[in-house]
Amino acid sequence: MNSNGWKPIRRGPIYCSPGCGAKCLHIHYTAAVAAAEACKARMQDPSQWVIQVHENMGWFWGLRHVLGHISVRGGQVQYQEDPTKGFHAMLNSDADSSGCNADWHDDREFDDPNEAVIHRLKFAKRKINGAVRLMLKFGMRFTQR
Repeated sequence: MNSNGWKPIRRGPIYCSPGCGAKCLHIHYTAAVAAAEACKARMQDPSQWVIQVHENMGWFWGLRHVLGHISVRGGQVQYQEDPTKGFHAMLNSDADSSGCNADWHDDREFDDPNEAVIHRLKFAKRKINGAVRLMLKFGMRFTQR
């Protein structure tokens, strides 16, 4: 067990970490893994996405791009009626972030995980372009280092 008690332990149908204590089920863990694998297979260039499954009062899943910064999430498996729908993407300034503390996130959901990613990237482009225009207006110049 790690120092925070977040290493799940299997006890019959229970697969839960002492740090969680919600008596999470192994069947929900395997469903989270399966949902993440199915989503990864649907992604444009699936080899560029890493599966992430984590526990926090239930099992959650998502994908993180190998370059970091963007993740795709489905939700908590035991509450998903259809794990092939309801995707959203999150952008992070920290490339190593799991996506749970996203800088740029909204609740809009998409049936196609790729559409969720494109939606977030278009949002980021608008924000970045606005910031660049403002910086140029204030006389800031850009140099590449």
